[in-house]
Amino acid sequence: MSKNVSDYLVEMVVEAGVTRIYTITGDSLNPVNNAVRRDGRLQCIHVRH
Repeated sequence: MSKNVSDYLVEMVVEAGVTRIYTITGDSLNPVNNAVRRDGRLQCIHVRH
């Protein structure tokens, strides 16, 4: 499967040394959330409001 922009974004963030991100869910952010889950190197903490 080819990489999309979200996959490259996750790679850049990990290479910058980030280990934890705080996210919200939503239709426009689902590709990024999916890329984070596929990669597995970031701890993803879901927040509300």
